[in-house]
Amino acid sequence: MNKLAAVTLTGSPHERGYQHGKTLKDGVHRFYELWTKCLEKESPFKVTQEVLLTFARKSEPFIKQYAPDIYDEMMGIAEGAEINFDKVLFINCFDEGYGSIIPPKPATGMTRPPLLGALLGGCTSFAAFGEATVDGKVYIGQNYDYSALNFEPVVFRIKAWGDEPEQLVYSHAGVVGIDGINSAGLAIVENTLVPSDQQPGVPFPVVVRKAMQQTRLSDFTGAIITAPRLSGHNYIIGASYAAVDIETSATRYDFRYLQDSVFGHANHYESPVLKHLDLLPELLPDTLIRSGRMLQLLKAKSGEINLEVIKGIMSDHADYPVGICRHEDKRHGELGTLSTLVYRPEDRLMLATYGNPCTSPFQEFTIPTA
Repeated sequence: MNKLAAVTLTGSPHERGYQHGKTLKDGVHRFYELWTKCLEKESPFKVTQEVLLTFARKSEPFIKQYAPDIYDEMMGIAEGAEINFDKVLFINCFDEGYGSIIPPKPATGMTRPPLLGALLGGCTSFAAFGEATVDGKVYIGQNYDYSALNFEPVVFRIKAWGDEPEQLVYSHAGVVGIDGINSAGLAIVENTLVPSDQQPGVPFPVVVRKAMQQTRLSDFTGAIITAPRLSGHNYIIGASYAAVDIETSATRYDFRYLQDSVFGHANHYESPVLKHLDLLPELLPDTLIRSGRMLQLLKAKSGEINLEVIKGIMSDHADYPVGICRHEDKRHGELGTLSTLVYRPEDRLMLATYGNPCTSPFQEFTIPTA
């Protein structure tokens, strides 16, 4: 069984970025080479590395203004890994890279070309709290679906610095953050969304890390809704007393303070004010099934939900191989569940797998509480 790499980062943003890049130098270079080659090979349009780097460069001024400390951390990654900074920019735009290889809107009378599963993430996430859970605590989590051939997961323990809380961050070599939990008891998971209003802006890993630097749920939320975003994602945020959901596009968002005790989400817009922007269901129609199946399972287990029940739900194979626990197959390409992440914010607890939850053990990570 594969085991998640764990790397501790300390000091200033530039110092921890340098440690990140130096420690994972080979992984940073490998991720860049594998992912650019995958995009070049699988795109239905002619794409080169220069096209991809040009796409990523457009994000630089937005990152620098929105999160100058994280920009400095990215500079440190480039120095430590001995790689061009433009490539670190691209690595952090990996999930939004489809914008450089497919047109956001097909021309009149044309159908959208198919996009192979290897190029898209397909995560399924959840929240459960209150009367739905055995202990009354808040749980959030997701199955993180991507190609295991191109993506190697890592968990960063980012030590407190200045006003920033300590953070446990699930990510990839060279990427500042995918999801995680901090010592203030705030956790976040995400789902890729594909809106038609993509524009130059901040990629989602920078948005996630900016949010994770906050110690209040309101500031955590504010970091997401005020970001000049590159594209769209769905974010579920958990605190000890609440769970919220934020659907975003590049230019709009819809916020929900969750009132029902269970909630599920996949890769399409649920909000009636954002659905008209949605491009993904036709490319990845299983998102419609995964979202409904997640809510169905959570409701069926309401009142009984604990970590073991959650592990079972995340291992569900309905609509195999493209269900909640996703498996690679010839028809759908290399896309599969790379990791399952489960968070219990009150206890600063992260559980994570390297591989499908039906076959891979969960590793436990915690942040000590005062």
